[in-house]
Amino acid sequence: MLDSLDKVIKEGKPILMDGAFGTELYNRGVFINRCFEDANLSASNLVVEVHKDYLKAGAQVLTTNSWGANILKLQNHNLHDKVKLINKEAVKLAKSVAQNEAWVFGSVGPLGVRIEPFGPTSFLEARQIFKSQIEVLLDTGVDAISLETFSDLSELQQAILAVRELSSEIPLIAHIAINEDKRTIYGTEVEWVVRKLDEWPVDVIGLNCSVGPQPMMLCVPLIEKITQKPISMKPNAGLPKQVEGRCIYMTTPEYMAHYAQDFFSAGVQFVGGCCGTSPDHIRAMANTLRYAKATQHKELKNSPATVASETKEQPKKEVEDVEPVPFQEKSLWSKRIAKHEKVFSIELLPPHGTDPSVIIQKS
Repeated sequence: MLDSLDKVIKEGKPILMDGAFGTELYNRGVFINRCFEDANLSASNLVVEVHKDYLKAGAQVLTTNSWGANILKLQNHNLHDKVKLINKEAVKLAKSVAQNEAWVFGSVGPLGVRIEPFGPTSFLEARQIFKSQIEVLLDTGVDAISLETFSDLSELQQAILAVRELSSEIPLIAHIAINEDKRTIYGTEVEWVVRKLDEWPVDVIGLNCSVGPQPMMLCVPLIEKITQKPISMKPNAGLPKQVEGRCIYMTTPEYMAHYAQDFFSAGVQFVGGCCGTSPDHIRAMANTLRYAKATQHKELKNSPATVASETKEQPKKEVEDVEPVPFQEKSLWSKRIAKHEKVFSIELLPPHGTDPSVIIQKS
């Protein structure tokens, strides 16, 4: 049986979330022009398969396939009358796999339109649209709500208010998407976003999507200076590259695992993946989490106390005076240089595939 999520959050236990859903469905044959959330109805076996693969990989959180399941985005696919059904199935499919071995987080993304003062959608209208989706997720039994990939802080605020008008107790994670310059696409600095989220009724503050793990890692110290709330990080598998007309995410599972270790070591509580990450990435990250838990009780080698003791000034040993070697006697080169003879240096690049550590010398 799983512990209460509230308890886990308060205790600060590290939690590994799952990876991307949209790009994973695409990799498994759902074309880009289709509604990925409609797969809950039209390809439920495929959705279950993705959940199972993430659970087998070691994910402790399964995220519902509901990121774009609001009425505005669904109406683009003529599915506006299936908001309730799609969200309900998203939770049921995830829970059918989780079976008390993983928590189920209800995924909620932006509306896909600008809200006031930059767009025609009012704050109240936006909040009601969010509520129509979130209410279904809550009623179907998610363990938490995960707001993901928001760039507009005002829109994120309306989503938060929507959640809290429906439930004051459900754990709430609020993620913002940033660029490599540590700002949202609208120019809002990550520090300002964190200050507002620290004031608002969210339980966990996070970053997801848009960039790979390295830029997110640089934001962790900035976030920790501002808030005491737990942190969540869900980076992309790097930035996609255009390869023969297709967008390919190049970041390897090993690279993601390296940064997962850095995130956990830095105190990030929730770590997962976003676009381009797969069960293979989560499997590698799960190995990192097991290592982090195994070493949690040990004193870290680079902890302040350890570093202080290791760098403590030691008594200096007396060193006998050694006669310096004359320059012209240090080597054959220095001998020739001392005689003002001409010397030559040649650098050779080894053929492709040659181990560069192998050095061939000719006397």
